[in-house]
Amino acid sequence: MSKSNAFLSSVLDSLAAHIVVLDSTGRIVFVNRSWEQFAKQNCCALAEDWAGVNYLNYCQQSSPGSADESDSDPNSDSETVYQGILSVIEQKSLEFEFEYPCHSPDEQRWFTMSVCSLSVGEERFIVISHSNITERKLAEDRANQLARLDSLTGLANRRVFNSVLQEELRRCRRNQKSMALAIVDIDHFKCINDTYGHQAGDDCLIKVAELLESFVQRPGDLCAR
Repeated sequence: MSKSNAFLSSVLDSLAAHIVVLDSTGRIVFVNRSWEQFAKQNCCALAEDWAGVNYLNYCQQSSPGSADESDSDPNSDSETVYQGILSVIEQKSLEFEFEYPCHSPDEQRWFTMSVCSLSVGEERFIVISHSNITERKLAEDRANQLARLDSLTGLANRRVFNSVLQEELRRCRRNQKSMALAIVDIDHFKCINDTYGHQAGDDCLIKVAELLESFVQRPGDLCAR
């Protein structure tokens, strides 16, 4: 049995995910090497000994998975995490998942928490894994940003313009205020393309966009193509 336990511990230690195992009361009975290393790298006060720590209490004291309270996101919903883990412990839910930011002073990081139960004989344990999803989140953010921009000029695109316009119209009606809207056209633009080529026409559009964007000063201002 001891060899079997050592083998399983070695397997869990080889994983990149941060894994913690709780007993039925929420106390930690095992953490893998990735968990320990993350805790040490983030200067967590409990980095040396996690055994016996009540993880539910720890979740209420800091953001989920954060190795140190100073690194936690103040807007994270720790109560949601607490209730989610508790629901699995009390067998009200089979599993629980939660995505959260866990930024450090040097970089932005996002993780996903997965919680499920495990039965060994008559004993029940809760397995929690924290996986780094930073690359995926950054890619999603880049994709979302690109979907909002005109590919040539970098200005907000028509989709963003329509959305902002509707919101501003509702706000103006609500506050009984007026709204200013200017539509700018470049005279004889076809001549530029025909005479100097489409690349020159594109360069012209970019220069005009930069000029118009420089007049966007207030939070509610928008320049779009």
